[in-house]
Amino acid sequence: QLTTVLGHAPLDHYEQIALVAHSMGGLIAQRALLDCADAARRTGFLMMFGTPSGGLDNARRFSFFRRQIGDMAAGGSFITKLRSEWSARFGDCDTRPFDLTVVGGDRDAFVPAESSIGPFAKEDCEVAFGDHSEIVKPAKPDDLSVQIVANNLLGEAAPGGPWSSSRVALEKGEFREVVASLEPQVADLDQAALVDLALALEALGREQDALAYLEQGAQDSDTRGALAGRLKRRWLQQRREQDGRAALTIYREQYEQAISQGEHVQAYYHGINVALMQLVLERDRQAASQTAANILQHCKQARESYWNLVTQAEAHLHMEDLDAAVACYVAALNRDPEPRMVQSTYQQAVLLVEHLRIEPNRLEECFRAGWEQRDPGGDGREHGAAQD
Repeated sequence: QLTTVLGHAPLDHYEQIALVAHSMGGLIAQRALLDCADAARRTGFLMMFGTPSGGLDNARRFSFFRRQIGDMAAGGSFITKLRSEWSARFGDCDTRPFDLTVVGGDRDAFVPAESSIGPFAKEDCEVAFGDHSEIVKPAKPDDLSVQIVANNLLGEAAPGGPWSSSRVALEKGEFREVVASLEPQVADLDQAALVDLALALEALGREQDALAYLEQGAQDSDTRGALAGRLKRRWLQQRREQDGRAALTIYREQYEQAISQGEHVQAYYHGINVALMQLVLERDRQAASQTAANILQHCKQARESYWNLVTQAEAHLHMEDLDAAVACYVAALNRDPEPRMVQSTYQQAVLLVEHLRIEPNRLEECFRAGWEQRDPGGDGREHGAAQD
């Protein structure tokens, strides 16, 4: 019945489906995804609460489901086959076509943790407050069960909630398709495809794989910039100075090369990251401000685009001109960018604001207002390399 419903109106029109299951519903969902390739392809998220995936030693606790008691027995044919096929098809989180989250209740007397979360990798598991029923009957919006579902669906959507997350689930599905298409032939990819693969891998949480592929194959300016961006991101997360220095070296090399070749887009792309690293890594605010002033000249000589406007906004922040920065951010957001673009922009803006000690409230309002009032006909899909 589940696969039938997914294949007919209105759900057949959706490219991505999120399945949230409770108890035996999780067994149904797992069996459906194994039996129906189209359902597995279109499912972006599977979340299971209190599901006896490992079976039950005392299945008669579920005596109100008399017909299913035998199927739920630990070691029985149904559970054994389910676990074997699931492990073979979906056991590898890197190749699984959907995000998986399994949730156990901290006071679930019916389905113990060894059955609800035991059969799965630790990174796929969560524990919610409540017994077998309470974990899916939240009393208020900020209950842990609600947060688990919302956070899984929205991922790293830009701060502010649904105003910037409407397409996050669809984008995750697109990233999976990119990885499935490009990764098997990574050794033969051209530079543009290598960047696409790295960005998709990173979006799916495979940052180390993205970095490894770029380190092996990055040659041109865009790809070298993508490598620097991954190093910069890892430095911001782990604070290893070696990563920060390596990122800054690449950005400087590409910035100087772009200037010598009169390539203004590459100059402002790499240059704005040089300014950021001067500020955050080298703690040289004056040098960062001077680099930002030079970058503005390159922006003026290049065609206006989302990333051009964002770069101008960041340059104005370095130069402590908040009015000009806000105006550029609003103009950029009016071009209807993708949520991941807004997220990247917002994160870098927050980092700048923190280190420049600028009042953040106005910037937050700018992002919210700019997104809500964006021009639906804007040119949000035409942009160069990712800003970071």
